[in-house]
Amino acid sequence: MALLSTARTVMLFVYKFLVGYFEEKNVSNQFSVSSDKLYKWNMDRLSEQEIIIKIQHMVMVANNYLNEGRPHTKAVELMVLGFTGKLLSWWNHY
Repeated sequence: MALLSTARTVMLFVYKFLVGYFEEKNVSNQFSVSSDKLYKWNMDRLSEQEIIIKIQHMVMVANNYLNEGRPHTKAVELMVLGFTGKLLSWWNHY
């Protein structure tokens, strides 16, 4: 249960950071989310801004999974299934 609380806190922090960042930079970003889809998350060779955008997409997908009524554990599992590259390596050795 503590892991879910920590994950929720991290997601909230990232969301608040991204909202402030995109409002400050006036960056527009369009990304369509479907709860029927499994997304791949690879951050290899991305710039700092591209990583921030990718994290924003991850938060949007996670929220969509939760809004569809999936339990937190299932939403986290679906997100982790999409990890690739260095992100997957980090997750496996964390």
